[in-house]
Amino acid sequence: MGKKIEVRTFKKIANEIESLIRSGYLKVGDFLPGERGLATKLGVSRTSVREALRYLQSENIVTTIPGEGTRIIADDTSVLSETFSEAVGLSQLISLDLMEARKVIEVKNACFAAERATKTDLKRIGEILNNLYKALRANDEEEQERLNIPFHYAIARATHNVILVKISASISKIMQENITRRKFAISNDPTYAEIIYNQHADIYNAIRKGQCNEASQLMFHHFEEFIERCTPRKK
Repeated sequence: MGKKIEVRTFKKIANEIESLIRSGYLKVGDFLPGERGLATKLGVSRTSVREALRYLQSENIVTTIPGEGTRIIADDTSVLSETFSEAVGLSQLISLDLMEARKVIEVKNACFAAERATKTDLKRIGEILNNLYKALRANDEEEQERLNIPFHYAIARATHNVILVKISASISKIMQENITRRKFAISNDPTYAEIIYNQHADIYNAIRKGQCNEASQLMFHHFEEFIERCTPRKK
């Protein structure tokens, strides 16, 4: 019989890269070695490394900056996510406490993004917004749900504040696992999906124009309305 060869999936490779981050060998803000360097270090193919990096990006651990490389933006978001989950009790619907916390954080994110967003940041946010529009026109509720979280996280990334990015990444992970409240709000008013899109578009335009106060106010009202729609009405 031939020698048995262990097949390492991209997720196992991603875990190895995460362990390098947690050990302190790689730190938040550092750029990862290139694909070839990582492939050599881990003894895997460049294709496997590429898939692992895509996975880490989807988990908000790294971000790819065109022309520069792959940058670490969070060292272990799972720990922070678990802490948030325990604190606000997300076993059923998304806690309104979390939504209020998001409002506080994301209002500031919008302002910082208006002041600091690069052309790359604006392109990223704009592309997500464009895909949201396509999903809206196609009445694809699942795709709208999926894109809502990356839209807000892209704004967080545009702050270029490592702590805000890390907190936002952790919140994004929770939101991906618990989207019941947003579905509830939309199901109660079929027109709300378009209202959300228009609010997102207004926020993006304020950020694009560098209007800190306007972006903050729009984000504030965006969350205020959402929280109101998700709060059970007293009889």
